[in-house]
Amino acid sequence: MSCLPDDIMKSVISCETAKATWTDLVHSFEGPSDTKENKIMNLKLEYQTFRAKLTERISQTYTCYKTLLNELANDGVNLSKREINVGFMNSLPEKWLTFSQGPRNANHTQTLDLTDIYERFVYEDKLIQRRDDEEVVDDDEVTLVKVLMALADDELTVGKNHARNGE
Repeated sequence: MSCLPDDIMKSVISCETAKATWTDLVHSFEGPSDTKENKIMNLKLEYQTFRAKLTERISQTYTCYKTLLNELANDGVNLSKREINVGFMNSLPEKWLTFSQGPRNANHTQTLDLTDIYERFVYEDKLIQRRDDEEVVDDDEVTLVKVLMALADDELTVGKNHARNGE
């Protein structure tokens, strides 16, 4: 009991039974049962309204979602695999809607773990990023070709004008 803070030690030292001591400790650290119920209700509400921020990466969304799930589990709220997976997919921005239909239609929401579903989204995100990078390179190449064509046209025009003027 020496590991208890002084103020809590003073309150439990006067308890006459182990049950009274335990009840006092629970109230000291967790609060009354209605406080715990309020916390659970708040966590459930947070879970139901959880949404990814448009500016965050999928890894950040996953980390926040996992933290929320851990808090729920620590307070005795257990969700099914399907609830967890569908909740995560529903929280993602609209750009993921098409990709999330695959796992839903194949019933992977009931069989796969959240980590497996997350890894599929990470893989898809890397493919999208690679495609976007290639499009930027393609756009740069198109711009370069247009610049070279414009320069060639200018030289041909200058050459023709000089030829007409007898230069």
